[in-house]
Amino acid sequence: MELIDSDYGEFALTFAKSLVAGDYEAAYKMLSDSLKEEITVIELKNAYRRMVAYFASPPDYTELINPVWRYEELDCWAYVSIACDGYLEAVTVGMIQKDGNIVICEIQWGRP
Repeated sequence: MELIDSDYGEFALTFAKSLVAGDYEAAYKMLSDSLKEEITVIELKNAYRRMVAYFASPPDYTELINPVWRYEELDCWAYVSIACDGYLEAVTVGMIQKDGNIVICEIQWGRP
């Protein structure tokens, strides 16, 4: 199965688009309960803003790249690029299904 055609891929892309749009509450709602215990919505916002702080203009492009299925205890890792003209970063999210819903349980900020 291609990640782009999957619910996981769509979920990861929606998360990144929420960050780019500045809808940090929506992005925060996509996190697992355990991750919400580790970070607040303000910390999520600040982590994203630090990642793109050097961009000359606000990010306006997202693209889903590099799926890894069934890695350790996670159902899927997804790498989503976040860019604007001449600048590129990414957010990588680890996801699981919990009670029939996809949730993000790990986040890695920035390009590897």
